[in-house]
Amino acid sequence: MIEHVVASLAPCVDEVLVVTSRDVDLSALGLDARILFDREPGRGPLAALRDGLAAARSELAFVTASDAPFLHPAYVAGLFERAEAEGGAAAPTADGHLQVLSAVYPCRAWREAERLLSEGKQSPWALLERLGVASDAAEPRDGAGAWIGFNTPDEYLALARRRDPAATALVEWRGERSVAIGRLS
Repeated sequence: MIEHVVASLAPCVDEVLVVTSRDVDLSALGLDARILFDREPGRGPLAALRDGLAAARSELAFVTASDAPFLHPAYVAGLFERAEAEGGAAAPTADGHLQVLSAVYPCRAWREAERLLSEGKQSPWALLERLGVASDAAEPRDGAGAWIGFNTPDEYLALARRRDPAATALVEWRGERSVAIGRLS
């Protein structure tokens, strides 16, 4: 999945950053990405988001989880356009929830993420709220569920079967954060 996400982002961003745990060895994958390690492992997605935004060399960054099998460049480009039009941040609402890990953030927001973490908050939703992102925005054009992820091997297989009803999957869970490394056949 991480290879898919990196390949999907490459055509529409200047640089791909992957924030991961030191417990997950991605070196064998040969990713065309800069690998960063969580400064504070176990603090959740807001801490990883802070680390990625602080390391980014651009004004805006698209943020996603590694379990995004339907992620594609047109979706990411649409969110960047929306973020630029709305003042620097954009996140779709789908299934009634703000998709905080399929959003564009201004890179300067790492400082606000740091403040939120010092207040004991760990949710990227709090960061988007502080940035003034509306939670009623529709899914961007060309979205088609690009934000959909999975949390279990069964969910991964169900998503794979959307493309090919006869698909099978071999899923190996690695690391303390249960990073999924999957292969479809």
